[in-house]
Amino acid sequence: MANKKINVSELDFDAIQTNLKTYMQGQSEFSDYEFEGFIGLDHEVGNRLYGYEVIGTEDDMEKLKHSVASVVIGVGQITNSHRRSYLFNLYLSQGFKVPTLISPHAHVSQDVNIGVGVQIFNSSIINKGVTIGNNSIINTGALLEHEVSIGENCHISTRAVINGNTKISGGSFVGSNAVLKQGIAIGANCFINMGLIVKKDIGADSICRSQKGLN
Repeated sequence: MANKKINVSELDFDAIQTNLKTYMQGQSEFSDYEFEGFIGLDHEVGNRLYGYEVIGTEDDMEKLKHSVASVVIGVGQITNSHRRSYLFNLYLSQGFKVPTLISPHAHVSQDVNIGVGVQIFNSSIINKGVTIGNNSIINTGALLEHEVSIGENCHISTRAVINGNTKISGGSFVGSNAVLKQGIAIGANCFINMGLIVKKDIGADSICRSQKGLN
């Protein structure tokens, strides 16, 4: 893995910069990666952000892959996962690797199944039997209890609590401090607002902004 480099696409740097450096320093599989720069818009190329250069745009990726092996996707999701999902599939199709990043300050059980490109942030707890699909985000302090299933392209936000045997299908967002009862199912492409308590199944494409109908 020597001489590999990480290129960061549209990174939400305030949210991930400390975690990314910790991942790279704290895990042997990332110890020989270099943080190369950002992918941005045409007018941003050449600018510097937090000491790192914007080295190109999406149109430059074919050229950049001669010197850059891996891409970390910094785009999050709230209303939908379309942009993050598009970038994930685009970069894989171009031959880049999208590494899975797990903070050494997270607690992750050995008996879990974690997909490609997943990002698990500081103080998250991932318990026994959990499955996390490709390109999902488990944000700071989130709790995934035993046998929880998270689909691809999901975002479980800060300090959300997903209780045991709950299934969340692909493309869904669970807001900060939301609590999901054990054993329920959340359909694909759902939005659950911050702080809500969900006690029953939610159908696909649902937008839950208030507590009404969730008990």
